[in-house]
Amino acid sequence: MPNEGLYVPLAHLKPATADTEGSLPGLLPDSGLPDSMLDLRGDAAAFFTQLAPHLDSRNLSFGEVRRILAPLLADASIGKCGQNLKYDLQVLARHGLPVLGLADDSMVLSFLLESGVRHNLDDLSVRLLDLKPIAFEEVVGKGKGQKRFDQAGFEHAVQYAAEDADLALRLCDKLRAKLTDDQLKLLYEEVDLPLVEVLAALEGHGVRLDLDVLSQLALRMHGERKRAEARVIELAGEPFNLNSPTQLGAILFGKLGYKPVKYTGKTKAPSTDEEVLQELAEKQGAEIASELLRHRQMVKLLGTYVEALPLMVNPITGRVHTRLHQAAVASGRLASSDPNLQNIPIRTEEGRAIRGAFVPEPGWVLLDADYSQIELRVVAALAGDPVLLGAFEAGEDIHRRTASEVFNVPMDQVTSDQRSASKAVNFGLLYGQGAFALAANIGVSQKEAKAFIERYFERMPRVAAWIEGAKEKALAEGLVRTHWGRIRRIPYLESSNRNDQNTALREAVNTIVQGTAADLMRRAMVRLHRSLLASGLKARLLLQVHDELLMEAPQEEVERAAILLKEAMEGADDLGALGVKLAAEVRTGASWLACK
Repeated sequence: MPNEGLYVPLAHLKPATADTEGSLPGLLPDSGLPDSMLDLRGDAAAFFTQLAPHLDSRNLSFGEVRRILAPLLADASIGKCGQNLKYDLQVLARHGLPVLGLADDSMVLSFLLESGVRHNLDDLSVRLLDLKPIAFEEVVGKGKGQKRFDQAGFEHAVQYAAEDADLALRLCDKLRAKLTDDQLKLLYEEVDLPLVEVLAALEGHGVRLDLDVLSQLALRMHGERKRAEARVIELAGEPFNLNSPTQLGAILFGKLGYKPVKYTGKTKAPSTDEEVLQELAEKQGAEIASELLRHRQMVKLLGTYVEALPLMVNPITGRVHTRLHQAAVASGRLASSDPNLQNIPIRTEEGRAIRGAFVPEPGWVLLDADYSQIELRVVAALAGDPVLLGAFEAGEDIHRRTASEVFNVPMDQVTSDQRSASKAVNFGLLYGQGAFALAANIGVSQKEAKAFIERYFERMPRVAAWIEGAKEKALAEGLVRTHWGRIRRIPYLESSNRNDQNTALREAVNTIVQGTAADLMRRAMVRLHRSLLASGLKARLLLQVHDELLMEAPQEEVERAAILLKEAMEGADDLGALGVKLAAEVRTGASWLACK
């Protein structure tokens, strides 16, 4: 009932004394119950028995609590609601308490209804209930004197936890009442809410790393970093701090005389960022810029992945457990953190090599699948363009087909330069790329680029018409919708500043395309999860990276798992046909890299 809440205490420690000091000898160095470290998939009751000498007598018996709550939590006919339920599912699963029957998640509801606001419990409570919740710091303190929750006073803990539960229920009721749009309701019930369970399982599985591969990569990259650094110093003619923009600027634009590309906002000094170095290398032939880029690349890969990933391996599971956020990116894409596995570069040899460290369980196989040209397929479908739709239906090389149309040559006579130019336009149109950007991208004059774009839209006029129509509708409504109706409000659409408005319009078109692709991927994940459960296979989903899914399966299940993976992705428009054939290619291998 609203305005009521219960708290079930299980692990509050005895007040610290000279004898116990609240410590838990023989358990974890941090003591308490740090949720990222404990593996309670075994006998959780035995763990609490081990804790018993250190627990406050007012705690309830874990065994008795599990006996009462387990059947209720596992009963799918009893609806459960909460705020950020993914976290709750994971904690309860570690205690041997699986949860079925998700009814509502206030965070997910809030994101679906208004993606551009904050979705945490405190902000939602203030905004929707006109109530400021008890601050966590009020319960555990702050700064150096901050306690863990298992050390907090019972009375404070009861008020804080019970209020959390009550507010989550009230927010779910309030937000559910706002979900009146039929399309949003379908998205919520068939995509976003069931995705909570998918992500909870995915994060819980984690992915295995071959630390020897990373160790060898680290040796190679450190060697390459040192080589690049030595060459930079040699070209500069003197030692200097490569990480100092001031010293680097003095070398590049003072001593060596290269022309500044742009200036920093605050100090108005010549910029030495990556974009500048790229231009110096390409347009001014600066070898030192190329070596600096190489040096920075090695430093970034080492610090972000090669040397960082081994430190993120969970000591209990032996696997890395990324977090995927479904209420973080306004377009609907999932975001990865701790670690971010979506930003591993794949266009460089070293970046791709990092994927070689991601391996399956012994005796298992990795399966990888990604959508083929998903965003271009979305454009083709939304625009109803016969050239693009026909190419996808026939399984043709889409860039070669568009080059054939634009240059009026047979498919087999399209040159590599013509194909590259068409590819640049195909992807550039998703982001509102104009003649200036295209010219820089493919190395032609702005006049030639403008003429190319005009020929492109002459051959595919429905694409141009759809883009302009999408912009007009965005201006009229102040928002955009994906194919299945996901809403995003775009700031600055009504701005009097023409540059800001043009940026907003490009963002509007991109959101429709990228958001529709994201909806398809979300639905594919839900379909795959349900198929795996229904089939009884041990195979499991491990990662989602933009248009790609990675899973692992025992050797004997690979063939069946591959079929389910392909079916889940290619049939992901089952909530409302997109109007273009979806294609996903499944590859297998002994590492993520080997799947390519």
